[in-house]
Amino acid sequence: MRTYLDERTISELNKLINLGLSSSSTSTSKIEFELRFGKTYTATLANGQKRYEFVPGVTNSVFIDIQKKLPKDKIVVVRDKVTYYKENLRKIENEEGGDYYQRKTNNGKWDVRFTNTEVRFSNSLEINVDKKYITTEMVKQSSTIRERIRQSVDFGDYKIELTVVKEKIGDKNEVKYEVEVEFTNFSSIDKIANSLNKVYEFLYPERFSMVDKMTYNKYVGFFNKMLDYNPKDGRTPFAPCGVNPRNIKLSDIPNLKNMSVTNKLDGVGSFLVANKNVIYFI
Repeated sequence: MRTYLDERTISELNKLINLGLSSSSTSTSKIEFELRFGKTYTATLANGQKRYEFVPGVTNSVFIDIQKKLPKDKIVVVRDKVTYYKENLRKIENEEGGDYYQRKTNNGKWDVRFTNTEVRFSNSLEINVDKKYITTEMVKQSSTIRERIRQSVDFGDYKIELTVVKEKIGDKNEVKYEVEVEFTNFSSIDKIANSLNKVYEFLYPERFSMVDKMTYNKYVGFFNKMLDYNPKDGRTPFAPCGVNPRNIKLSDIPNLKNMSVTNKLDGVGSFLVANKNVIYFI
């Protein structure tokens, strides 16, 4: 089973890709194309309209489950502190004592839900700012301070990044758990889709794994027997021209033992099989 991208999502992702291709990374700037896991909240405004807000982050338990799946020998850990100022300016301090300033501008975003997860795709531009251009007024007051411990694994065309964030906004302190995927190759929608499938197969194998070959053949044989299916010509007593789906009528109820679930469930060409409290797509 593969990640399904609807036409609207493909259209929006192509826009983000084109935004990235229209700019180019340099020694002082970087185009970032990423996916962030989170949750969308709905708020009703005074005028009755609804506003949808995507909040990045996952629960501690989800974070730990994903963390356990990362190959330990490939994890790179980075600790830093980010102080945010006005006009998208931020100061990044690393654990070695070095620091630099950067502006991060969001070029576009697209929030979508698929495969039972809520995510945000975004394209942003990161530009390093020389310290000589930083004035006292620019860094007079900060809005947010984030202390981060980030674990990342490079898979080639993408990186999976897990970050524990201690965030301080005014007098409010909060710990957040963030899961991001940074696409290092986003030259086309095919590249993005291919990386997405690999990401989801890695993070959620229980949603994508197929049954083993022996079990698969067992269930295929079961369905064939139930339909009296002849694999040589594809015919059955109930469908002389082949196995063709049709609507079930009231008169069919007594004979349901001779029926099978269609192999087209909600647009996904798979049989849905429940076995020992596990659902398989075949």
